[in-house]
Amino acid sequence: MPLYTRFIQVGRVATINRGEDSSKVVVVLEVVDHNRLMVEGPTSGVRRQLIKIEYVNPTDIVIPNLPKGVNSKFLKAAFEKAGVAQKFGESNVGKKLAKHAFHASATDFQRHQAFTLKKKRNAIIAKEFKASSATQATQKA
Repeated sequence: MPLYTRFIQVGRVATINRGEDSSKVVVVLEVVDHNRLMVEGPTSGVRRQLIKIEYVNPTDIVIPNLPKGVNSKFLKAAFEKAGVAQKFGESNVGKKLAKHAFHASATDFQRHQAFTLKKKRNAIIAKEFKASSATQATQKA
């Protein structure tokens, strides 16, 4: 099994990790040179632009048979046909970005509710762990 499979290629779906478009989903349309890519985000509102290759995080998702430098209309159709939005939402990266977006938009009361629920959950886990470790100690003795 190869160690790395997320090679930069035409049709590769990626997320931007810097700048005003940070955390948005884009598709690689063309590899300009070893430092720059032409990308566009058909659903995320990222306009077609050149971006440094170090500013993108490639995902496992690839739009198959996408021609170089395709126009926006064809790109959007291929994006929807491949079901990229659904695949990205189900991926770990998509779940993580959704979680960050939820926490960023939470109100003070929602943060307080999450804090108290987390506190209760951790107390239950600690109680169960203490009980299970006590039973294991008596079984060893």
